Amino acid sequence: MIERYWRSLTSGRISAIYLPSEPTEVGTLPLSIAVKQHMAPAGTEFEASVRTFAKSDLERFDTPIGVVFRWVKDLRGTDEMDGVWSRQIGYAFPLPGEGERRGVLFLSAVAFPSDTDPQVLALLTETSDTIMETFRWR
Repeated sequence: MIERYWRSLTSGRISAIYLPSEPTEVGTLPLSIAVKQHMAPAGTEFEASVRTFAKSDLERFDTPIGVVFRWVKDLRGTDEMDGVWSRQIGYAFPLPGEGERRGVLFLSAVAFPSDTDPQVLALLTETSDTIMETFRWR
């Protein structure tokens, strides 16, 4: 599952990935965040292009730094990883002043076994959201 995820990141021209570096008292946080520049094709708005990329409905948030789009997908592992799931949380930030055609995508991934307590998964999702709330353009 990790190899497939890594191949999808490299084929998707991911420019950076952030992984937990050191275990904490409670273990290693099963969360990674990948970063990708995104440009909508000519004649297509950023939001429509992100929706196509995400293959999912988008939530739209108007924030002090501008609009932010978010989506969540839970994917079940296949073959030998049948009991493992991945929650993918995507965030899209259009570049200010670019007519919402260019921007950056952050793709969080949380791996979890099928018997994970839903409250734990909700907390990991909230952790990802909290990290993304710190994003600012410079």
